[in-house]
Amino acid sequence: MKKIFAMCVMSAFLFAACGGDDSSSASPDELSFTLDSFTDERDDQTYKTVQIGDQIWMAENLNYKSEYSSCYNDSLKNCSKYGRLYGGYEAKEVCPEGWRLPSRNDVKKLFSEVGGDSVAGKKLKSTSGWDNDGNGSDAIGFSVLPTGEEGSGEFSYMGTRAYFWTTATEPTLLDPENPCVFDFSEGDRSGFNCSTKSDNAFSVRCVRDVDTSAKSSSSAKSSSSAKSCNEKKDKNCFTDKRDGQSYRTVQIGDQVWMAENLNFETEESFCYNENKLKCSKYGRLYTWYVALEACPDGWHLPNKFEWETLLETVGENAWKELRSTSGWDENIGDGDDSYLFSALPAGRRDYEGSADEDVRYDGEYWEAFFWTATDEGVNAGYVLFNYKESRTSATNYLYGLSIRCLKGEKP
Repeated sequence: MKKIFAMCVMSAFLFAACGGDDSSSASPDELSFTLDSFTDERDDQTYKTVQIGDQIWMAENLNYKSEYSSCYNDSLKNCSKYGRLYGGYEAKEVCPEGWRLPSRNDVKKLFSEVGGDSVAGKKLKSTSGWDNDGNGSDAIGFSVLPTGEEGSGEFSYMGTRAYFWTTATEPTLLDPENPCVFDFSEGDRSGFNCSTKSDNAFSVRCVRDVDTSAKSSSSAKSSSSAKSCNEKKDKNCFTDKRDGQSYRTVQIGDQVWMAENLNFETEESFCYNENKLKCSKYGRLYTWYVALEACPDGWHLPNKFEWETLLETVGENAWKELRSTSGWDENIGDGDDSYLFSALPAGRRDYEGSADEDVRYDGEYWEAFFWTATDEGVNAGYVLFNYKESRTSATNYLYGLSIRCLKGEKP
C-alpha cells in the first residue's frame, strides 16, 4: 500500500506524536496498532487505514460513487466529509478488490481489541463532530463520525448516530435476508443491530485480513494469502496465456492445484447474479460440457477420483481445512485454509428450463460447488463444501458451478 503516514506501533504515551488521543483508560500496552493508507484504483481516492490485531480496517467511510449510493441531504460536501450512504444489497459489493464488508466476527474482534463493546464507542468515535458531548477519544485513529442514515427517502440522525453495514443477517418472515449493522450513538457503548431494512442506507467501512507469508504444503497451517501473484517472482503462481490472468497455485500431497477458481470467459460461463464483480471475487460458473475443456494447457478438470485423493490427503476435516478464512456466512463460520486452497462460497447457477425465469443463483456465502470430469450417467459429478462436510455428488449438466484446475494432462 502507498504510505502517507510513518508506520507507528502505538501505545498510550505515543498517541499525541502520531495524531491519537490519550484520554482513554487504556494501559500503555493495551492498544497496539499501525496507521497507513490505501488508494482505491477505481477512482483514485485515498483512505486512511488502521491495523489492529490481525485486521486492517479503513479508518474513513467509503466514498466510492456507485449507482444507488447517496450523500446525506444530497449534499456533495457531506460525501466529502462523511463518505456515501449505501443500501444493504449494494453494500455487499461496493468494497474495492482485496477488501470486504465486515462480518459479525470481524466486528466482535474489533470491539474486543479495544476493550469490549462497553467502551468501544468511546475509543472508536472521533474526537469532534458528535452532539450532546458524545465525542470519543479516537484511541486508535478509527474516527467514527456521526453520519446518520437515509430511510424511505428521509435523512436523519446526523450528529448523533453512525451505522455500518455488515454481512451478518437474521432472517425474518418479512425480510429473508434482514441485514445487520454495527452502530454508535452518544454514549461510550457500541452495538450490533439486526432490526434494520435492506433499503435503508448506511455507511460502509471495509476490512481486510493481514497478509502473512505461508508455507504451502500438506502440513502448512496459515491464513489465506493475497489473491494477486507474479509468475516471474513466485513459483506458486501460474499465468493463463489466453487472457493474461494469474492464479495462485498450491501443492497438496502429490497434486498441484490452482488455489483460485478459474475466471476464463467462455460461452456458457457466468458471473454470479450476472454481476461482473462476482467474477473478480469468485471466478466464473460453467456448465459441465464447457468445464471439461475450460482449463488452460498443462492443466485439466479433475475427475472424481482426483478430488477424492485431495480430500483423503487432507483428512476428515477437509471441509474446514480447505475453506477460505473469510467470506463465509457467520452462521456457518469461516474455514481454516490450512493448505491455502482457499475454497470460497461462490454458490451456483441453477437452470431448470429454457427461459430467463428458469435461471436462479443460490448458495453464495453458504456453499462451494466444483465440477469433476466424471460423467455420472444422467448427471455430472461435483464436489461440495459447506458448513459441516465436503463430499462428492452429481447434478444437472446445465448447472453453473466453479472450476478448480489440476496440473498435468488428463488421466
